[in-house]
Amino acid sequence: MTLPTLNTIVTDLLLIARGSKLAASEKISKRQIEAWVHQYRSLLIRQNISGGDNVNPDYVQTISSIELLPVDIAGSSTSVSTDSNIYRTSSKLPKTVNLRNMSGITYVGTLNKKRIQLVPGHRVEYQLFKKFTPKDMLAYLEDGYLYVINPYGVRYITIRGIFENPVEAALYSNTTMSPEDFDTNSQYPIPTHMLPALKQLILERELGIESVTPSDNKNDSQHKINNE
Repeated sequence: MTLPTLNTIVTDLLLIARGSKLAASEKISKRQIEAWVHQYRSLLIRQNISGGDNVNPDYVQTISSIELLPVDIAGSSTSVSTDSNIYRTSSKLPKTVNLRNMSGITYVGTLNKKRIQLVPGHRVEYQLFKKFTPKDMLAYLEDGYLYVINPYGVRYITIRGIFENPVEAALYSNTTMSPEDFDTNSQYPIPTHMLPALKQLILERELGIESVTPSDNKNDSQHKINNE
């Protein structure tokens, strides 16, 4: 099933607002509606998973070719050097939608698709001293970075996850894509059955428009709107 683009969702919401009697609708910016779409998508995903639903693949994005760099194992909170390195992502990862008190990262692996076990940070020390797994390649999250222990020459990884801002996730390691490219050409990570609830939440809670039937049920609108 083809997912909608962000531009399609935003355009439909703006058209509904302009078609209502809401005088302020003409002043609503595309970027403001985009922020609401990200916000309420995260809310709906958290509600669904908290209610017992499995992770829908349509929620998930893949970020490939993330570089790992060596850092001192003592961390950045101290000036003391241990001369012992651990590897971490070159920059902080985009924020994820938390799932039942867990990170929204659903997969960590090498570029040749070997899975790396993602463990809670407080378990790393115990995992390293287990009898049969002290040399296992492990990953954990801390302060927005992903750390990898025992990388064995691995310098680039792939992650999959449910991210709060899908645009940030799409641009994280893609230097050739702009936010506008993503808005127009990339599928937005939300299943189509969630769109009516998403739109209704934004219309009612943010715009004060109630009981509106979305005007673009096929999500194929091609209207142009102001990007500012």
